[in-house]
Amino acid sequence: MKAYLSALGIGLGHVSRSLALARRLTRAGLSVAISSYGDALEYVKIHGDDILVFDGGREISWVMGPYGSPDLIRTLRNVREIPKFIEHVRVEMSNISNYAPDVVISDSRISAVIAAKVLDVPVVVLLNQPKLLISPLITEAIYRIIKGFYSDRMMKIPEIVERALNTAMTTLWAASEFALIVDFPPPDNISRAQTSNLPRRILSKAVFTGPLIEVPCEPSEEDLILIIVSGPGAERRSLAEDLLKISDDLAREFPEYEVVISLGEPGSDEVVERGNLKIYGWLPDSEKWEYMSRASLVVSRAGHTTISEALLCGKPLVLIPTPKHTEKIENAKSVRDKGLGVVVDQVHVRQQLIGAIKRVLRDRNMKEGALKFRERYKDWDFLDRAVGPVLAAPR
Repeated sequence: MKAYLSALGIGLGHVSRSLALARRLTRAGLSVAISSYGDALEYVKIHGDDILVFDGGREISWVMGPYGSPDLIRTLRNVREIPKFIEHVRVEMSNISNYAPDVVISDSRISAVIAAKVLDVPVVVLLNQPKLLISPLITEAIYRIIKGFYSDRMMKIPEIVERALNTAMTTLWAASEFALIVDFPPPDNISRAQTSNLPRRILSKAVFTGPLIEVPCEPSEEDLILIIVSGPGAERRSLAEDLLKISDDLAREFPEYEVVISLGEPGSDEVVERGNLKIYGWLPDSEKWEYMSRASLVVSRAGHTTISEALLCGKPLVLIPTPKHTEKIENAKSVRDKGLGVVVDQVHVRQQLIGAIKRVLRDRNMKEGALKFRERYKDWDFLDRAVGPVLAAPR
């Protein structure tokens, strides 16, 4: 049996979990190929072992403003992305035709779903946000365009547009044989806002697998603060810049702790050491799991994968979501509301991060809550929960 995985190339969370699933499917006896683009394509070329890799097309993304925040108006004006999307569909159709898989697995790539349906190949989708939360961005866009003419009567427009987009999106996802929701089952789901109140058409095919990761860590707290920067280039570099400016302050403020920072630059082998401070351009997996096992807490963006990894290691979090990035803002709120971490606005990160770290280090309830979360899921084989639907899809 042959499987073709197509991973969204925005950030590395999608491709890293797709690669983990690819390895598990290979162990189950399947022949596997994987497709992506941008940084994610380079990541899978480096870390994909002997898995066949396909180029999924030119890089495509939303336009980003300050701090890597999504800019809806400039994205809509950027008509060059439309031909790129059409190219992605064409490239995926070519890749699928050439590889001739028994099943296509799309990690959040609409282009792969369309290509698979046109070619009449069974498709399974991997999703941690089956629906989008973009009404705040639409509200801001409308206000920026018409400014003084904005009125209360227009307040419903963003919700109507968001509802229409989500109807179209969930209809596409529901065209799959299975929709694997790669999040913890409710009430522990991290992407709570995006995975709640789903329409029946997708719920009938949904399986909450949990995050598609293997977590080789055993919690053994050892006075270590681990800071992981992730996300697309503009997102991670804006945060990395802020962190580098206060890195020496962090080391001085916590002299009894080892402070480890990963700047999240794929392929970088740069390492800088100053006393109790260690800064990596890119933290290899083997060292990441060692540090995460030993960490007292984890500081990160609010990406779904890093949050899941930290909680499965029993670590509380300090989260710095990308401003205006609704997915990550909602992820961060979800962790905060579960009592498993605190949230820092990036605009104030240089002034507030040290205080937030101190708060988490002092809060025994957060530590105990994170350890209880780990206990609930330590025996789950998340990847195995995804293998069954993949094997069943072609039947």
